[in-house]
Amino acid sequence: MRRLGLLALTIAWVATLQWQSPHGSALGDERPYRAVVPALARDTEPVARTNTPPSSVPPTPDSTLTYDVGAGVPAPDLNRIKLGISLAQSLFATAGGGDISSHIKQAIRVKVVSDGQGNQEPGGEGACCTAFSDGEVRPFFDVKHPSWGSLAPGQSHEQHHVGTAAHEYGHGWQSFLGCISNYSHPMGRWYDEGAANYIAREVLAVNALMTRQEWDDVQLHNALYTGGAAAPLELFEFDSIWPGYMGSLAISNLVSRSGIGLRSLRVACEEVAA
Repeated sequence: MRRLGLLALTIAWVATLQWQSPHGSALGDERPYRAVVPALARDTEPVARTNTPPSSVPPTPDSTLTYDVGAGVPAPDLNRIKLGISLAQSLFATAGGGDISSHIKQAIRVKVVSDGQGNQEPGGEGACCTAFSDGEVRPFFDVKHPSWGSLAPGQSHEQHHVGTAAHEYGHGWQSFLGCISNYSHPMGRWYDEGAANYIAREVLAVNALMTRQEWDDVQLHNALYTGGAAAPLELFEFDSIWPGYMGSLAISNLVSRSGIGLRSLRVACEEVAA
């Protein structure tokens, strides 16, 4: 009953944003659902942003993860992926009630390629970046995929890449807690993708890579561009439009009201899994 109340609150809140929007609906995004953190809008009016300095945090990848790195992957791209995952692990450990357990992480293989073809495995649909392979947590990144290089106005490669890595690892955390898999999304697409985008938001904000307001501006900007702000989130469950942009804003709003921050996402996951 509590979750139904939160869902109603979220839909009502998002609907308010949509009715207030002066832009109305926009172009549909035909990219597949699993292209998590898809290419951001280009050639559109820039959102108001401030410049943030590059991160001084060195990548400290978890030694229990295995990295399968293909030929030709540039070192800066690989380091940003490792940094994003490492910072997500730290966020879960300090604010989320704990990271994925060590014995589970020992079986996780992070695959990084540089061929521009995206994930060609079953369920990958040619996406730049995914979280699962054949039902197992297996983050995948193609650093030559067009989506990997597409930036919102004013956004840096570091912000995009670190955030993408945190997002995909965030799906692994959701899977570990039991509320998502490659084939099951009981909380809804908007919730799963919005929560992973919220995790990316917090990783960037906590480590001074991007402010929360900057992140939220980009989410609304891209939701308007792709059509994701044109209807209530529940209508995108079987639609080609990716709901993660508005989902991120909705989850941010709900988490801010929870009183327990990021840990509220853990509680919700564990309730679904129970």
